[in-house]
Amino acid sequence: MIKPKVVHVMAFGPAAKPGPVWLALGTEAIVELTAELACDVTYELAEQMGLFVAPREAIAEAAE
Repeated sequence: MIKPKVVHVMAFGPAAKPGPVWLALGTEAIVELTAELACDVTYELAEQMGLFVAPREAIAEAAE
């Protein structure tokens, strides 16, 4: 089990066309996720932590 003290999230490319996302777990490992899997992980983590996550488009529509 890896128990990092710091996690860095790296993504390259425009937000309109998401590409791979990398999670650097301390200095032990780098995990590459597809954009779809990164979204799934984000929603699941938010649910577990009691946070609200919504797509950028949904927030923009609600603000109009």
